[in-house]
Amino acid sequence: MAEDSPRISGLSSGLAVILSDNDHRGSSSKSRCFSYCDEFRHQSVERTLEYVFGLPNKSIDPVTSPIDTDLIRSIIKNRFSELAYPIAPYGEGDGICIVDNGLGPNVVCIEKVSICGDMRIVKPPLIMESFSMFSSSRANACVWSGKWMYEVILETSGIQQLGWATLACPFTDHEGVGDADDSYAFDGRRVRKWNKEAERYGQSWVVGDVIGCCIDLDRNEISFYRNGISLGVAFSGIRKMGPGIGYHPAISLSQGSYSYLALACHIFRREELMVLWWKSVDFEFLFEGFLSRKNPNKQDLEYMMPSVWWPGSREDVSYESSMDLTTTALSEAINEIEEKHRDLCRLVIQFIPPTTSPQLPGSVFRTFLQNLLLKNRGADRSASPSGVLSNSIVVSLYAVILHFLSEGFGIGSVCDWLRSSETDGPDIGFLHRGGQRSFPVYLFFKDESHQTVTARLGGSYNHILKLHPPCDQEVEVIRWEEGCMDDNETRVTHSTRQKPCCCSSYDAECMRSSKDPMKYAIRSSRGIPMHDRSAHVATECTAGNLNDEITDKPSSSEQSDTEFGYCPMQQQMRIVQRETNTSSATLREEELLDFLLLFYHMGLAPDFKQASHYMSHQSQLIALLEETDKQIRERACREQLKRLKEARSTYRDEVIDCVRHCAWNRISLFSRWKQRGMYAMCMWTVQLLLVLSKMDSVFVYIPEFYVETLVDCFHVLRKGDPPFVPSTIFLKQGLASFVTFVVNHFNDPRISSADLKDLLLQSISVLVQYKEYLVTFESNEAATKKLPKSLLLAFDNRSWIPVTNILLRLCKGSGFGSSKHGESSSSSIIFQALLREACVTDEGLFSPFLNRLFNTLSWTMTEFSVSIREMQEKYQVLDSQQRKCNVIFDLSCNLARVLEFFTREIPQAFLLGTDTNLRRLTELILFILNHVTSAADAEFFDLSLRRNGQSLEKVNRGMILAPLVGIILNLWDASAELKNKEYNDVVGIFASMECLNTVNCGLRLLLDYNWAGSFRGDGYVAKLERLENFLSLLLYRMESSAFDNSAFSDQTDANDSMCCICYEREADTCFKPCSHRSCYGCISRHLLNCQRCFFCNAPLEDVMRAGTN
Repeated sequence: MAEDSPRISGLSSGLAVILSDNDHRGSSSKSRCFSYCDEFRHQSVERTLEYVFGLPNKSIDPVTSPIDTDLIRSIIKNRFSELAYPIAPYGEGDGICIVDNGLGPNVVCIEKVSICGDMRIVKPPLIMESFSMFSSSRANACVWSGKWMYEVILETSGIQQLGWATLACPFTDHEGVGDADDSYAFDGRRVRKWNKEAERYGQSWVVGDVIGCCIDLDRNEISFYRNGISLGVAFSGIRKMGPGIGYHPAISLSQGSYSYLALACHIFRREELMVLWWKSVDFEFLFEGFLSRKNPNKQDLEYMMPSVWWPGSREDVSYESSMDLTTTALSEAINEIEEKHRDLCRLVIQFIPPTTSPQLPGSVFRTFLQNLLLKNRGADRSASPSGVLSNSIVVSLYAVILHFLSEGFGIGSVCDWLRSSETDGPDIGFLHRGGQRSFPVYLFFKDESHQTVTARLGGSYNHILKLHPPCDQEVEVIRWEEGCMDDNETRVTHSTRQKPCCCSSYDAECMRSSKDPMKYAIRSSRGIPMHDRSAHVATECTAGNLNDEITDKPSSSEQSDTEFGYCPMQQQMRIVQRETNTSSATLREEELLDFLLLFYHMGLAPDFKQASHYMSHQSQLIALLEETDKQIRERACREQLKRLKEARSTYRDEVIDCVRHCAWNRISLFSRWKQRGMYAMCMWTVQLLLVLSKMDSVFVYIPEFYVETLVDCFHVLRKGDPPFVPSTIFLKQGLASFVTFVVNHFNDPRISSADLKDLLLQSISVLVQYKEYLVTFESNEAATKKLPKSLLLAFDNRSWIPVTNILLRLCKGSGFGSSKHGESSSSSIIFQALLREACVTDEGLFSPFLNRLFNTLSWTMTEFSVSIREMQEKYQVLDSQQRKCNVIFDLSCNLARVLEFFTREIPQAFLLGTDTNLRRLTELILFILNHVTSAADAEFFDLSLRRNGQSLEKVNRGMILAPLVGIILNLWDASAELKNKEYNDVVGIFASMECLNTVNCGLRLLLDYNWAGSFRGDGYVAKLERLENFLSLLLYRMESSAFDNSAFSDQTDANDSMCCICYEREADTCFKPCSHRSCYGCISRHLLNCQRCFFCNAPLEDVMRAGTN
């Protein structure tokens, strides 16, 4: 830039300075230079010299002396003296010259002096990363004849310009490869080619792609390849260059992008080179490269699966047999790649490095895994830090370790030192061994870098270390018997006659055919053989058969009978010292399990989440496509037909894309042996967590990812595509202990993370929605003992939604209007009785819960009303607002159903004692009726039905009205049974509300509503007759009360002793220390939510009622 140096001796800056010398300067030369780059008349002397001599940007220091011939000659002399020696001994016929940069002759690398911006060589000599907004560099080789190619392996998929450039092409903060005349580039992020101007070219690239950059100087063409597939000629007619002056491989990166330039070949061929490989500085980098895989994008999947099929498909590209063949071939290819990964890792595990201090087997592999974790710290953040490796490396290592632990190492006795227990049988996978199990607890206490930053159940590692410093636990190994934490009646282990799902013979095809074909008919995994499953495992664990278990309950004839489901810990678990220091330094299978759980958390959890998204999206799109086809067949009007065909084309393309992604996920993620290993991993992990939960000082040190991986893996298997086993046996034949764990710990105070406890609570909420899983909860001892009380305690501002869903499921079938869809047949009589017992026996538990239930329902109905008004005031209603209204309405209905259940099961909570609960309930009923009967709310239901196309069974006023009918009838019927006791008068409380119109209109709406759609038969008619009798009596009482109040209105107005809050009762209660007064009922209700005076907001120390000491 011009400001970089001052004008010298009164001469103008830029190229004019050089050309102003009287020696050998002609007008033709000046004209030619100006026409080539006219803007250099405005550049400084230093920048102009750099451009003329092809020097890196800002490589010449500011010039303070006059510009003369001697200065120019010195620059030329110095520059060409640098180039004279390093040029590799290539002849002109080779068409290439390589500058020696200190790494030896003929070594191609990045030329450091060419770097513009903050581009760093992350791993010498060819891994580059940009730390500035835009950085560029070129290699130390140039070509001027022949055909040449280099490759770039993408470590990120951001903006990168890859290609060729001459020395004359300037690199700046905004210009790079492709931004000058003799500079050519391809950018797959923007799908453009660049030569001063951008044009559309090529395909979109993803992480892991190998981009080939080719230059043919015989035909003067440049082309690019993506993963070996030509993208076509990008540039033709490029300018010829002479010897020594040619095109350099060049690259421009945006901030945060980094790539590996394959300008040289790295070969690992023979076993005897293992030591040399390990000693090389690139050992871990090359190892990671062997394990890396690229995730296919849309174009890749289209190339691999040209034909797709789904049930009911009538498309031209839909051929079931063709897709079966394609997916089978892809499955075999994936199997081969994963087998090679296992072979390589097996070599590294067995390798003992030749060091001065003796190394133990597995130490190199452990170090590699630990360094990998250090590089990937923070990979789960929304914006990953610099240097985080490709997710595919973690996924590959997860698959390798899972196969080792589930199917065995498959190499005889070579890795016997890995095994944690002595067995005389064949190489049974670690996860499938029955009998005694052990785990080195000291793994949790290591202060290694990748572990101390890991969140623990009790909080951060440093925080727990201060509160619970480990004493002797760091040298302990805990041992227990498999299944010791399960109920005796439901225990299923690898040692019992009935085997777990992961070790039972099962015909997956038979199971799939019984399911909805819409979900499982794409049979891409049907023909995938379990090549890797050890034959001895099938022999050892086939005593039970899953097909038999679908109808028969597990036998407990071989199980010992004990009084309680939990076996005594002192008999089933023991803590022992580590045998030797050497044993702890040896890589053990338990340590591989620790790595396995972490790798799942880091790499597999996001992939399974994406797979679930594609599955659900595919189902939705297929439904939309079928509905569109139906409308087209009905022969709509011409204009509408055109729109329908356009929509169908869009849906069709999206369905095809989703089908390909789902097929790929089934091949790569849901292969049979992986599901088997995941199931066994869940069994092993949940039993470990249950055992350690009995040791407080150890439990708080458990990493959070143990629980997160367990829960995520459990639900992935539950929703698997194809499913691993039927849902009828998924829990009870191996994972019943999962129910024990989530029930015991969703409200565990030792777990510091509220999000983690929410995760456990959400699991319960999901599982109880299914009848086959609810049966397991009903037979689980921990669930029947702890779940009812724990749910009532967990109903707070954070967890009330999942708790409401759980309570609603447990109470289903007990309310007014719930028999339409057979809800009563799926209700849980066991948990309804347990909930009733918990509330009746513990008033201190039920009263706070009921107060929170009132508050929450009042809040949701208020929010619902506000949302309605906002929609009414806006001309155009957004879908988000519509969804918000629907969600709030559903929540209100659910809360009302729960409240209805408690009025039926525990009416004495409202009818006996003080009338606070009954009065609050009455106010809430009238509040809801007032909103539902208003014109605005009534219009909302119509708008909702019309906009979203929802049926009357989805959104209708009956959903909120039915619980209100049930509440009123429950309390009125219960009042009739309390004739001999003093109870709160339901009719009297309603009559005291002094809102005759609201009561009359609201109850009349309940009577006039069309309930026929909510009931089977006419059983509701008798209930409505009782409600009509209730209304008649209420109206009579209200009219009588109004007459009495008018007769004594003067007396009431003159009575200063009345409570100024309700104006119904005498102000007989005094607040201390402020001495304000109100009636006892008002202050009692106020104290439920606030401990301050509602007149002066002073803290209350005591409440004194008149007539009490």
